[in-house]
Amino acid sequence: MSLHRTIIRYYLIINKARKPGFPTFEDINDVLCDHDFSISSRTLQRDFENIRNDFGIEIAYNKYEKGYYIDKERSLEIASILKFMEMAVLSGTLNELYKNAPEVKNYISFDSEGLIKGVEYISRILFALKHHRQVTLTYQKFIDESPYQVKVKPGLLKEYQNRWYLLGLLSDSGDFRAFSLDRMQAISVGESTFPEVEVSMIPERFNHVIGLSFSDHKPEFIEITVDAQQWKYIDALPWHPSQELISKNEDTVTFRLFVVHNFELEQKILGEGGFIKGIKPESLVKAVERRG
Repeated sequence: MSLHRTIIRYYLIINKARKPGFPTFEDINDVLCDHDFSISSRTLQRDFENIRNDFGIEIAYNKYEKGYYIDKERSLEIASILKFMEMAVLSGTLNELYKNAPEVKNYISFDSEGLIKGVEYISRILFALKHHRQVTLTYQKFIDESPYQVKVKPGLLKEYQNRWYLLGLLSDSGDFRAFSLDRMQAISVGESTFPEVEVSMIPERFNHVIGLSFSDHKPEFIEITVDAQQWKYIDALPWHPSQELISKNEDTVTFRLFVVHNFELEQKILGEGGFIKGIKPESLVKAVERRG
């Protein structure tokens, strides 16, 4: 079986196992059959082992519920892994379609050409992140006419609004910076390494951040009440992994986030306009009013 097909199968298994309800082998196999896969119980166990070894996701069996679930305490960041698997699935699917039926391009419309620029640098950035290697970027800001070179200690690769960013510290000053991959013209990975602890605070802080605004503010619980119909869209595309439903009735829904109060959070709220029916705490209300 091709690597592309294997990744699709793993993706379907993980996505089913992460949903509530403790799916059984039959439940998982039904999903696979819907996508032209059919496996035995022994093959599923082998897939579980490969998923654990290759992706760091532990799928366990609950004997009381008689079904499977993802052991989050023993698994890596599931959402990020699924995102990369989705990219691989899409890339492989488009490649096969273009190879077998080039005319399919007439039926696909991308939002913007710029959104896919820079993805060729991801593998080198991931290598540098894994081995704590300094990188040299040839980078051009929107406001500058000419590119410049800068040495960076990479700390995190982050996606936001369909663009990818390298977050790291400037090697000479230690200042934090975010670099958009679509503004990079070249990247080289150096031989010298640096202690992981120098950039360890970046992933930790961005666990509670919407967007790219890096600040020393501590995360706090934010409660937002929205129109019940609008909640369907927010629920389908969560603002942040910490998002959880608090209460709902026929007219409104209240959800909660555990995030840092920053510019991007305010923009999210302003973007909902009249659908917002309430915000807590009061300091966020005032900030949004000032910006609106």
